[in-house]
Amino acid sequence: MVIKIRGAIFDLDGTLLDSMGTWARLSAEYAREHGYEPDPEFLEALRPVALRQAAEMMIDRYGLSESVDEIVDIFLDRVGYFFDNVFELKPGVRAFVRALRERGIPCCVATAAERTHTEKALTRLDLIDAFDFLLTTDEVGKSKMFPDIFLTSAERLGVPAKACVVFEDSLYAMTTAKRAGFPVAAIYESEAVGDLNAIRRVSDVFMRSFEEAPAIFFPETEA
Repeated sequence: MVIKIRGAIFDLDGTLLDSMGTWARLSAEYAREHGYEPDPEFLEALRPVALRQAAEMMIDRYGLSESVDEIVDIFLDRVGYFFDNVFELKPGVRAFVRALRERGIPCCVATAAERTHTEKALTRLDLIDAFDFLLTTDEVGKSKMFPDIFLTSAERLGVPAKACVVFEDSLYAMTTAKRAGFPVAAIYESEAVGDLNAIRRVSDVFMRSFEEAPAIFFPETEA
């Protein structure tokens, strides 16, 4: 399948960066520190929500004495180490993003991660200058359960939704983008293996790796 692309919106966690399981691990560790064995279904319910909402859900679930702000600060401190020192780009990301830029195709990052962590990771990996801008769900005021972050990104890129490809690994986010009229390129993420059948149905193209992207989006160079 060949998809014409005039703009690109990239998720960060689990899409550009090999990082997706970290939040679940941190949530599980935090629950155990407070004497609770985390429920896998509850951890799954935390995946699509912003950090502050996740903190509220954990307080309600476990009866924690910490405030939302205290929990958010704890998680940001812990995950910051990974963004600053550990997370790496997924295979093929750098080459594909550079290929987009060489063709004059505008790109951005639309993420549920904190801006500070996003900037630090992409700066360390020498990729931040490849994007026209970064946008977070906190800045938009809504999670990826709503299309606002995708619509705002497309508007800022100056590309209509139907010509702006959203690169995502999470089923809930790609479903939101698809319903808003965006073509969706799904990237494989081991944490979402249980959603693979649904992901294949929702997405316009499914990739095991960004190394497959040139043949899909730039077939003339692969001939």
